[in-house]
Amino acid sequence: MYSPISFRLFLTGIACALFATAFDAAGNSDFYPPTAAAKPFIDLDGHGFIVNGKRVYIESGSIQYPRVPPELWRDRLQRLRRASFNTVQTYAFWNFSEPRENEWHLTGSGDIGAFLSTAQSLGLYATVRPGPYVCAEWDFGGFPLWLKFIPGLVVRTDNAPYLAVNDHWYDKILPIVAAHQINHGGNVIMVQLENEHLKDWGVVHTPYFDHLEAKAEQDGIEVPHFMSGMNHGAQPTPDKPVDPNAKFPWYSTESWSGWFDTYGDIASGKLRSDEWAQWNTMAKGGAGQNFYMAHGGTDFDTWNYAGVAASYDYGAPIGQTGDLRPIYYRMKRANQLAGSFPDILSGTDATADYHDFVTGADVAGARRSSAGTIIFLRNPVGRQAVAHLKDGTAITMRKSETFPILKDAIIAPGVKIADSTLKVLAVARNGAVTTVVVYGVAGDAGRLTFTSGKTLKAISPMARASLSGSSGKLALNIKIPATGPDEYLLGDLARKIRVVAVSNDLAWYTWVIGEQGKQTVVVGPEYVADFADRKGKPVLQVERPYGAAAPGRVVVYGAGPAANLAAKGNPAIDAAPAPVLGPWKMSASPEAAPDFDDSKWKSMNDPQQMGTDGDNSAFAWYRGSVEMSDTCTAVISGLGADDVTAFVNGVQAKMTHDANDWIAQAHFFKGHNTIAVFTSHRGRPDLYNYVGPLADMGRKGLFGHVSITRKGTMIPVKNWKMRGGVDPASFDSWSAVAPTNGAPAMFRTTFTAAPPAAVGAHPIYRATFSGLTRGTMWLNGHNLGRYPEKIRVNGLYLPECWLGATGNTLQVYDEAGAAPTGVKIETETAASREVIRVDQTCDVKTPIIVPVENTTDEIAKMNVGNLAFNKSAKASSSEANNGPGNATDGDPDTRWCASGAQMPQWLSVDLGAPQTISSCEIIWENRALDYTYTVEGSVDGVTWQPLGDDQTAIPQSPDSQAQLSRIPFPATNVRYLRVTVSAVANAKWASICEVRAFKPQ
Repeated sequence: MYSPISFRLFLTGIACALFATAFDAAGNSDFYPPTAAAKPFIDLDGHGFIVNGKRVYIESGSIQYPRVPPELWRDRLQRLRRASFNTVQTYAFWNFSEPRENEWHLTGSGDIGAFLSTAQSLGLYATVRPGPYVCAEWDFGGFPLWLKFIPGLVVRTDNAPYLAVNDHWYDKILPIVAAHQINHGGNVIMVQLENEHLKDWGVVHTPYFDHLEAKAEQDGIEVPHFMSGMNHGAQPTPDKPVDPNAKFPWYSTESWSGWFDTYGDIASGKLRSDEWAQWNTMAKGGAGQNFYMAHGGTDFDTWNYAGVAASYDYGAPIGQTGDLRPIYYRMKRANQLAGSFPDILSGTDATADYHDFVTGADVAGARRSSAGTIIFLRNPVGRQAVAHLKDGTAITMRKSETFPILKDAIIAPGVKIADSTLKVLAVARNGAVTTVVVYGVAGDAGRLTFTSGKTLKAISPMARASLSGSSGKLALNIKIPATGPDEYLLGDLARKIRVVAVSNDLAWYTWVIGEQGKQTVVVGPEYVADFADRKGKPVLQVERPYGAAAPGRVVVYGAGPAANLAAKGNPAIDAAPAPVLGPWKMSASPEAAPDFDDSKWKSMNDPQQMGTDGDNSAFAWYRGSVEMSDTCTAVISGLGADDVTAFVNGVQAKMTHDANDWIAQAHFFKGHNTIAVFTSHRGRPDLYNYVGPLADMGRKGLFGHVSITRKGTMIPVKNWKMRGGVDPASFDSWSAVAPTNGAPAMFRTTFTAAPPAAVGAHPIYRATFSGLTRGTMWLNGHNLGRYPEKIRVNGLYLPECWLGATGNTLQVYDEAGAAPTGVKIETETAASREVIRVDQTCDVKTPIIVPVENTTDEIAKMNVGNLAFNKSAKASSSEANNGPGNATDGDPDTRWCASGAQMPQWLSVDLGAPQTISSCEIIWENRALDYTYTVEGSVDGVTWQPLGDDQTAIPQSPDSQAQLSRIPFPATNVRYLRVTVSAVANAKWASICEVRAFKPQ
């Protein structure tokens, strides 16, 4: 059976070419410059950023502190730093910090100051975005719910009531941010005010933005800052060389690494385009970018907006549970070069000097400064190719690869790489030793030519290499090894140049650790969790993903001789069973009972929307009563959202619900009748592109008049009571699981699973929600977020830091009282890992086991559970070489395309035999929301029944850039699946990369 947490899911995230340029917004990309006090610490110009007097290329990634348990902040931030990112970006969330007016949550999970300090301790700068509006696919876009109830308030304008509460927020949050500015000994180098305002970005002079700017400066912001954002998009990158004479640099605050409707690895096409954009930004003279998200995390409690549930995985480089995806290693590789040569990248464009430098490849750009030159070559074809440099040298380039070539690049005092035909991964400096890491196709040969004012000579054996030239200009000719790293030492007694050569595959697992001047290169492991140098002896903790081999040998290059260390894993732990849940107990919600005491609830004439009582959760009960002249069946109705369940005298009414209207048919007694209504919502809007009043935006719960209709007579129901929220600790009467007749209930069980030790098995667990309706869960009192998930992951993440050494309690609050008998804990194998201590030396001949990219079973792994995989297909028409079989071959890089723009066009898949399915996925060639279509099923291929269409598909968010549509439907027995496209935006042709079908989970 298909289990979506048994392997790393391969879901496409964002269109690869669509929206490749920057997000279209008014305004500019200008900065408010630093104050005179901050300028020596952080400055900027058309060439880029200057931090503490040195050029810095900003490689940044978003990690947002409320979406990560504080106990895991260090782990997630260190994963960012290990990939050679130098900056973290986060929002400051107003509603998370002040859920009720003047009730501040700035400790624990809300302690942004501690988050920034943790980042600084790991060597990360920070950019903070304090809103007041943040979007972020977050509840109400970050606005506190209590703003809805301020008379006359109009958000994101110079409206006086709004500016007053904005100042209230800024006066609290900005001094915290200011205290962490780099000129005050902290790490904050930039601040963004507002976010993605539909009118103005950059430096803006309107009454509203002038007020934000003045208030920020009043509250101590001295570092460079700006409004709304800079160059947002799927792959934002300069389309031409940046003008170095500009006043400010080119920078992107949001380069979307995935999308919020994605879990797992992003599609290979998206992966390549993200990688290209990162390299192209360097080649064109950009000053860096921030990847949104580097780690998405989890929307705990009910902080999710309507488009997501608990998982905010985002298809990010660092997964929701801390696992590392292929895009992580690609970003790391580009970051390592950028961190090695920031002075060159901040130079000027030299592309014109290299127009005839290569044949068989493109010159994407060239950067030159007094520190040297980097020429960026790009393979323009979708396959491995051989290009030829002007001097006749042949270089092998991988599919869509960017190949940096150095000339006259300073790597140490008096030493340059004068010429190269090998890719340089990184330069690490540790005392008198400079380590240059080069990489390429195993077996290929290349050279590095060094120049030096002093004598350079070989001081180690030259296996698979040779030297030519004089001591002042020495060419090192290298053959790339197939297995482990090769080391070559040049220099004299005072200074050494170490060259380490690795294959393309081993380059992914080559790490640069430590600050400038004290850097160490580690080769071999898939991740370095910890590193220490104890009196010259390296001690490491490395990670082995479940299902993968340990590296066998890890090589460490520091200031002294290389250390070869044994790295052996214990693969037996990979098959360890998941914890087993104990018996379930339940505690029914008593609020529907006629005799329930609601005397302490908030009173109101007519029901008011959620939040009126100060609660900001997703749950609320309402109670009222009515006197009836006789016993009868009648209809009770009102306005409410999202989910409404009514009880009359403790008995659930027969409900219908359409948009904001709810209707219930119920039996009433003569005399007094108690009405109880349970309401919940699935997320408020994130207010994207919204400017205006909040009072009626995203209303949830009940709102407005409630009436009873009997024999054409309408009887108003008045004098209501209301109480919001669910407190798991308030349920203290437990009994055996029994039917609840539709009323919500709390369920509780226990299990044994200790938090992972520092070394050894580190399993990742999820609690499934099989058989449940909708609701939330708690692990040992920590809320895990909402279920069901809105992306294809069948379980809520159990953060390992919240597991108890002596036992665990899991609580489930199901809104319809569904019994959790089908709930279980599963191990997410693809995200689990083993932590291995590495400190014992081994023979240098011990092989390094390197995971090879693009293994032959990759396609099969990404299609586990897909009933349409490799099944026959036919279509209404097909373009040459893009036949219907491409839509079921499991490879998102191939596609079916109709033969023209005429509509409609259809694609049909034969599953081979009747199958019970409950969802299908379509990966489109372009943005999913651009297609109008229907999905039908058939047993015989003749009679078709509708299953869904573009209106029932996920995503429905109007700003989604995803290529993937997920269409859920009731379990249906079909053999044939047909997608009919009736329209495509911009008159494009019908085109589908993959059709997938799945059984019920």
